[in-house]
Amino acid sequence: MDTLDRLTAALHAELCRLHDVTPEGWSLTGDYAALRDDAERLAEVAVKVMEETE
Repeated sequence: MDTLDRLTAALHAELCRLHDVTPEGWSLTGDYAALRDDAERLAEVAVKVMEETE
């Protein structure tokens, strides 16, 4: 698992926790799949920033 995958997984877990979303469900503020997409976009930005600061 590379850095992008690890960041995506960690961000997805945190977004789901913040929005009280479970893999089986959804909430008024987002659903599991949409939060995964959000997490992936945030991870891509984080990796880009890390690469620029190396």
